[in-house]
Amino acid sequence: SACDNVIPAYKKPQGGPMPPAREFFNTCLARPRVRSEHCIGILKGRFPYLKNIHVLIDGPKSMKRIIRFGNVCAILHNL
Repeated sequence: SACDNVIPAYKKPQGGPMPPAREFFNTCLARPRVRSEHCIGILKGRFPYLKNIHVLIDGPKSMKRIIRFGNVCAILHNL
């Protein structure tokens, strides 16, 4: 399941500061997420169709189709 592969960020303890090691971990965890979100935003700006994709993912076939479409947009963007 996805929960086995997802690493959550640490939350700030109530009434106390975040330990530096956990703060550093959260920063390292957030950096690639922010970059990937920026890339998605750039692709959505270049290919407005991506903003309106309303596809029901009902199995591996539909998921592959969506991933393939995203890959095509990335390739076209980099031409």
